Amino acid sequence: MSSCHMATQSGKRLSAAPQSRRVALYMRMSTDGQAESIANQRLALLAYARRHRMSIIKEYIDPGKSGVSAKRRKGLLGLIHDVTSGEGVDFEAVLVYDVTRWGRFQDPDESAHYEFICRHAGVKIIYVAEQFGNDDSLADLILKTLSRARAAEDSRVLSEKVFAGQSRLVRRGFKQGGPAGYGLRRASIEPSGKLRRELKAGERKCALTDHVVFVPGPNHEVAVIRRIFDWYVYGDKGDTEIARALNEAGIPSEWGRPWTAPIIANILTHEKYIGTVVYNRTTQKMQAAPTRNPRGKWIVKRGAFAPLVDAETFRRAQELRAQRAIRFSRDELLDFLRMLYREHGKVSTKLIQEDGRVPAINLFINRFGTLTQALELAGVPATPRATKLLQTFRKIEKVRREKFLEVCECVACAGGSFAPAAHKNTFILNGHILVRLQVSRARRLHESKPFRWYFPLRWPEETQFVIAIQLQPDHSDVRSLHLIPTADFSYPMLIMREERPDEYSRYRWATLPEMFGL
Repeated sequence: MSSCHMATQSGKRLSAAPQSRRVALYMRMSTDGQAESIANQRLALLAYARRHRMSIIKEYIDPGKSGVSAKRRKGLLGLIHDVTSGEGVDFEAVLVYDVTRWGRFQDPDESAHYEFICRHAGVKIIYVAEQFGNDDSLADLILKTLSRARAAEDSRVLSEKVFAGQSRLVRRGFKQGGPAGYGLRRASIEPSGKLRRELKAGERKCALTDHVVFVPGPNHEVAVIRRIFDWYVYGDKGDTEIARALNEAGIPSEWGRPWTAPIIANILTHEKYIGTVVYNRTTQKMQAAPTRNPRGKWIVKRGAFAPLVDAETFRRAQELRAQRAIRFSRDELLDFLRMLYREHGKVSTKLIQEDGRVPAINLFINRFGTLTQALELAGVPATPRATKLLQTFRKIEKVRREKFLEVCECVACAGGSFAPAAHKNTFILNGHILVRLQVSRARRLHESKPFRWYFPLRWPEETQFVIAIQLQPDHSDVRSLHLIPTADFSYPMLIMREERPDEYSRYRWATLPEMFGL
């Protein structure tokens, strides 16, 4: 309202001075160096506000955020929260540069949905650089819908062009995104092929015209990679045994975390260790959930850089993995354990490893959960150490089941939706948020060392939040609860340390009901 009228006690009507309209600004930029930078958007919005006698009350900004999804756009989500909560919102409109800055949502209805939320709360969205007039006329609505569809299509076309460009670079031997991995490093090279410098974790290439390539990492890491392949191919060690040997030797893996069987398996099967660049193993376009691609869709460049292991050793490792992956029924596996018990009077990890007739220990663990559980099913007595490990496993599983059920109850009480996801201990919250519940026991490499708790952040890869539950050292009770947004961390494993109790205090919650706002 540009003016208001007041009635005096004498009945005469007096015109009050015009009041300025109170508005907020919303600005978004997906990449650095865009023409529609935050600064340029702000100048355009301020100029519009001055021309229309508007007063700026608040700003919402999403720098470096994609517009194809509202996920991780704190500015937009903050705006939606403010207008729906009704707390402290003293503006009546939001100025946005154009429809693309509001978002390039692949479903135009999603863009309209967020705008409707604001309008329903009495806050109008005004696009200052569009051809339509923001007057909600029929022509205005048609043009706005067309703009939303065009923004979505432009984003899709751009995504296809980027993928095609990245694929061409991979075929020339250049790396595209992501960390190098243990034993390797990334380096920036000039257009002439001259090495400019090695890149640290998180660093980008030095110039737009440069490219990124793999180079061998530190000598001690290269030596560890070669030792892993030698142990597997010539030493007859499995993934778990190799991980245990490296941990016992006090050799940390990438990011300083302990070695695990999946880490070893990834190294033994990744072709980058024989000088091959592999791209498009998984696809995640337009902020959709990642999907694994068949090998026929992979983009591969062999001989792109100096290998860390020779091709024959790598080939032999793949043959051994295929042989060890031969499927056995549960009854056949249990018969192997009974056979060892009849011959030796006991069954141990060492006996399984040394007997060429018996499958790898990992097969028993993957099929039955633990070797001790397999022994129970086979009717074979377990060793005292195995019995203790099973007791620990059962305590952890008891806590995990209880907390998973409690999470279900909390989501239901909070009015949200809960659906199980493909992976164990994961669920989909409110139809699109993938959450993993992780219970971690206290571990330490030596009695004199402090305890550690390990939480994987990137498994499954699309995980958005991890409910991290620390157990007490005796596994009897919960030590603390944390809600970890994976977007806050660039590394794949979060390690909580006994000597740093307040390191992640801002993510800590007293109870699960409190975590869900109950």
